Amino acid sequence: VLTRSDYMLHAPTSTMLQVELNTIASSFGCLSTLVGGLHRFILGKEEIAPEEITRRLPVNTSMEALVDGLAAGVSAHGHADRTMVMVVQPDEQNSFDQQWLQFQLWERHGVRTVRKTLREVREEAAVDEASGDLVVGGRGARL
Repeated sequence: VLTRSDYMLHAPTSTMLQVELNTIASSFGCLSTLVGGLHRFILGKEEIAPEEITRRLPVNTSMEALVDGLAAGVSAHGHADRTMVMVVQPDEQNSFDQQWLQFQLWERHGVRTVRKTLREVREEAAVDEASGDLVVGGRGARL
């Protein structure tokens, strides 16, 4: 299960407190990786030494870890057609950050993604009776 915990600074105590736990929330892992890179860029423009930047802001590899985990799930099925169905909400608001996952799945692992709502999965997907594979759009797919 992919999870994401959200934290906020509790100003009176200067501590980080967990404010939310999301299951199968993966798109912000990409954004956090990208934002970390932006922060390192900004700190570098302030002529801060690279080792000081690394000390202050460790490299965030959550995008790679999420993508590697999703690809491992696809590979575990052992099917030659490496396609993953990304189940999304109708009128999804996070489509652009989710596309980082799609891009990285393809670039790092050769895994195709098909975006479908639950309704579209219900209407378009079928189970191949001979193999037991989920078929979406003519391709064997994994959820």
